[in-house]
Amino acid sequence: MERYSEYKDSGVKWLGEIPSHWNCIRLKNVFSKRTTGSWGEEENHSQKNAECLRIADFDYNKLRFQKKEEYTIRSYASKEVENKKLVKGDLLIEKSGGGDKTPVGRCVVFDLDIHDAMYANFMEKLSPRNDIDSFYICYLLSCFYSYGMVWPYVKATTGIQNLDITSLLSKEYVYIPPRAEQDAIVRYLDAATSKIDKAIAMQQKMIDLLNERKQIIIQNAVTKGLDENVEMKDSGVEWIGMIPKHWKIIRIKHLAKLQSGSNLTSNEISDTGSYPVYGGNGLRGFYGSYNCEGSYVLIGRQGALCGNINYAEDKFWATEHAVVCYPKKKYNTLWFGEVLRLMDLGQYSLASAQPGLAVERIKGLYMPYPSIEEQNKIALFLKQNIGKIDLYARHCQRQITLLQERKQIIINEVVTGKVKVS
Repeated sequence: MERYSEYKDSGVKWLGEIPSHWNCIRLKNVFSKRTTGSWGEEENHSQKNAECLRIADFDYNKLRFQKKEEYTIRSYASKEVENKKLVKGDLLIEKSGGGDKTPVGRCVVFDLDIHDAMYANFMEKLSPRNDIDSFYICYLLSCFYSYGMVWPYVKATTGIQNLDITSLLSKEYVYIPPRAEQDAIVRYLDAATSKIDKAIAMQQKMIDLLNERKQIIIQNAVTKGLDENVEMKDSGVEWIGMIPKHWKIIRIKHLAKLQSGSNLTSNEISDTGSYPVYGGNGLRGFYGSYNCEGSYVLIGRQGALCGNINYAEDKFWATEHAVVCYPKKKYNTLWFGEVLRLMDLGQYSLASAQPGLAVERIKGLYMPYPSIEEQNKIALFLKQNIGKIDLYARHCQRQITLLQERKQIIINEVVTGKVKVS
């Protein structure tokens, strides 16, 4: 690709050289206005109802909001809506929330056809100056984010990350090309990233098809067995349907004792250690001691993925957010875990700000129960067949990761002037 004819030292280590005609500007001066978000009140008829965008509505891969038929409705005073409402071209930056792998500071452009759109209090609106292309600056901030430049401005003293936007905007500088060049860069990146997004979508579609195939294989194996000619009977349980005539139906509580693990603080869990630590969403890290020994199925008890299934063996620590299944009767661990996975236990979570599994209700659920010999055969069959599907799905996921990395590299090279677009 073409390069610019002249470069100068930006004076910024991560940025390096930039085109000599690009202007240095303090980040805060890119924007004409900053406005904090508001969560408003429950929908009511005494105030103005408006659609309120949340961080969960970010489509960060496309630097825009997701397009939905409905968004969250909240109520506001009419004056507040007039002062805060979004107009196309406004940027929204995440200032609270985040996580270890996705720190706060992500940014998207508002380009939806929503009248009087509002935005929640975990984000802030940044309105670019008239001579700044909204998508250009969003691409630039995406580059800024990818280099980890927001980390010095993130505070997490309460366990929730908070971005000091004032310090970020005041202390950091960016280099801006003329408006015509900004527009050319946006056109180029929109086209280039769109092609990559389509390739990513194709890989994701393949993963979805593989998961569907996997689900069918598991369902047929654990509810109908491996003998296609076996005589069947009605299980009397809606989700199970017909089962082999010689199989039994059993409640989970008669097959296993479900017991939560023990609490560990996040400070006690490290990246290395003698024993793995499992929480509600799987492996969390390592710890110097263990509270379980053996081969067990774990059910996520707390969090967004409550009801998910994991396996743990040998010596490990189960936290209070993981439910350990201790056998009361002999069963194949893999068979048992895949039956539980098929049951979609997450549907029995209790509605709250932090979803939690209704363990007592789960204990009373019915499941099919073949002999241990058949369980072993089913488990072996699943290992052989699911393993191939999982291997291909991991390959597809790896391709997605590489495409996402390539996409970010292209953005970074263009918005920092390492290559010239026409």
